[in-house]
Amino acid sequence: MAKIKDKGLREAIKRFEKEIRSLKEEINRKEGMTNSLQKIVAELKKYESYSKYEDLYYETTVEYEKEKDRLVKLHNIHNETTTKCKKLEEELKGWKEWYNYNKKSFDQLFAIASPRSLKKAPAEPVTSKKRKKIKRKETQ
Repeated sequence: MAKIKDKGLREAIKRFEKEIRSLKEEINRKEGMTNSLQKIVAELKKYESYSKYEDLYYETTVEYEKEKDRLVKLHNIHNETTTKCKKLEEELKGWKEWYNYNKKSFDQLFAIASPRSLKKAPAEPVTSKKRKKIKRKETQ
């Protein structure tokens, strides 16, 4: 290379050479980036066919949420029904205890009002004397 005598011109050439080197490095970096992006695009092309599943995934997710809500409602209804059932069982138990406690009285009442005793019953009203007589017969 020929020697340039003008100092300003030499500095300008050095600046331009430095800028050229910098631009060449930038080009190399950009080419590397372009190559890596092209590899990524090629790899992602394999998965392009899966994009149709995105809509299917969304629809499935919506249906899943609906079903989940439905099951939560059913579970709540089940809990309410179970609670009511237990309450009714307790109430029934109370009535059974009450009945068993008063069973003897019921048996006596049913015995007095049984069809056989009604057939034998006189047409006239039952007096206190007749009631005592009936009670004596039952206790014997």
